[in-house]
Amino acid sequence: MEKQQADTSKNVYLFVFLASLFIANALIAEVVGVKIFSVERLLNFPPLDLPFIGGSRLNLNMSVGVLMWPIVFIISDIINEYYGRRGVKRISYIGAGMIGYAFLIIWAATHTPPAPFWLENNATDATGNPFDINFAYSTVFRQGLGIIVGSITAFLVGQIVDAYTFHYLRKLTNHRML
Repeated sequence: MEKQQADTSKNVYLFVFLASLFIANALIAEVVGVKIFSVERLLNFPPLDLPFIGGSRLNLNMSVGVLMWPIVFIISDIINEYYGRRGVKRISYIGAGMIGYAFLIIWAATHTPPAPFWLENNATDATGNPFDINFAYSTVFRQGLGIIVGSITAFLVGQIVDAYTFHYLRKLTNHRML
């Protein structure tokens, strides 16, 4: 009886740990996703600068958030392996709920009036140029709100499709391959 309780406790602890890691990475991806980075510069090669629609040029610029999503999907597959589709659906709905909650908190935070001392202490940048810290704060975080709205839908659809696909492939291979 004690061994069964210990196994159940380990099972619950593992699920809580994986779910926490899953949700933390999803939230981090949403918050940092407003920054766009250059893959070419990161990898130290010249911009592709490919011709694109309407005379524009195409380079490899991406949201920093895309770096976190592979981790989220790998964790999702691990949860699917140990806890099945039900476990993945559970964390997916909780994750979407937490992202929605973060949206509300960020929205409220960007609409609160700034303290005068905070504005005064941050009135100039490092080189002495005038700087509006409240404008910068609100601009960065509000930019993320649009990303959050679009990504909650993509997140839920992607998670559910991933869970069913993983389960289907496991069944197809008679559970021989992870």
